[in-house]
Amino acid sequence: MISIAIVDDEQMYLDKEKRITEEYFRRKGQECRIELFQDAEWLLCELEEKKFDIYVLDVEMPGQKNGLELAREIRQSEPEALILLLTSHVKYAIEGYKVRALRYVPKMRMEETLPEALEDAYRLAKE
Repeated sequence: MISIAIVDDEQMYLDKEKRITEEYFRRKGQECRIELFQDAEWLLCELEEKKFDIYVLDVEMPGQKNGLELAREIRQSEPEALILLLTSHVKYAIEGYKVRALRYVPKMRMEETLPEALEDAYRLAKE
C-alpha cells in the first residue's frame, strides 16, 4: 500500500488534490492511504511516528511554514523522500530544486499535471 501525505492550507485545493490522487491510484489498481493536513506542523508531528511514501506539499501557506520549509525538514529525516510541490507561481522553481523536489505541479493545471507527477513518484516508490 502506498501512503501519501497532502499538505495544503486551502480546503478546496486539499479536497481536489485528494480526489485526483485517489482517482490516479484507483486507475492503477493500487491501494493507497491518503492523509490530509491543513497545517505543516500537523504533518511534522505525524512524522515523529510514521513516514509516507509520497509527499504532496503546497508551496504557499501564509501564516505558517511553507512547502519549501516543510520539504527541507522532511529531507533531514528522509533524504530520499518523494516530494511533489504544488504552486501557482513558477518563481519558486529554483528553491524547489534546492530541496530536490521530484516534480513541480502548477495548481492551475493540476488535473493534468498532478497525475503525471504521481506517475513518476509511484514508479520510484515501487523500486
